[in-house]
Amino acid sequence: MMVMMMTGAFAGGCLPSVSRTVTQAGVVPAPRPMNYDGQPLAHWVRLEGHTSSTVTATTSRGDTASGAYVSRLQSGGAIRLGHGATDFGFEFEAAWSRGADAVDAGLGAPPDSALASSYGLALRHAFALGGPVRLGVAGSAALAVIPVRLDGADTRHDVAGAFAFALVPSVRTGPVTLFGGVDLTTEIDVPRSIVVTQSQQIEAPVAGITGGAIVLSAGLSLALRGGLHLQAQVAGVTGSELANHGLQLDVSLAFDVGTEPPMTQAPMRSFDAGPAMEGAP
Repeated sequence: MMVMMMTGAFAGGCLPSVSRTVTQAGVVPAPRPMNYDGQPLAHWVRLEGHTSSTVTATTSRGDTASGAYVSRLQSGGAIRLGHGATDFGFEFEAAWSRGADAVDAGLGAPPDSALASSYGLALRHAFALGGPVRLGVAGSAALAVIPVRLDGADTRHDVAGAFAFALVPSVRTGPVTLFGGVDLTTEIDVPRSIVVTQSQQIEAPVAGITGGAIVLSAGLSLALRGGLHLQAQVAGVTGSELANHGLQLDVSLAFDVGTEPPMTQAPMRSFDAGPAMEGAP
């Protein structure tokens, strides 16, 4: 009897686990440039909002086994604290699912969740290169919450990291700043299918970093009276392994509040500002 029990236990332990394939379809943010013109903040605190639209369609690079829909409309904001030429900020962003482009043909229905969201921190510094020229250097790290529809039914969420590094040279003349940017950023993907074993009581979606991309951008910013700051830039993405991303247009509105931090540069004037003080550098 003991031998039979041991034999049965051994046989049961050697049975292969039952598994099945689950399809996924999720919404991910498009790679986009940092919302930065390469210049220091004019005041201690900046409250900022932006929206970014992909004006040409994102297309497939072939069968990448991806289940991702890339958002065409993203919006977000930030709260930044400045000191001299350095600022530190908390950033948040929403990548909307409506109108998102499928990376590959034949994907299942996109998730019923309205957006993918991310929350992160950014550190920026504007190095003075002489005269009105500066080089902005910035880095950010965030956690993105990605909605994923499993087997065309339930929508659940996974969390993925998102990281970026940017170089932003700029030239400021009066209230106008012209700038360009080179951003190195990670991309998030949702595999089209995953294997789920019988031991998993709840099917967990999978999303994560799939590689990186280079975002090239150019734009201008305008400092107005009362701490109002307007900015617009266009951007293109290259080097992506996930998709051929479309051309982007990004606009932002910011308010600088608080006192002006001590600066090691000539005073910056905005539109409608009075004449510079006599004898100022």
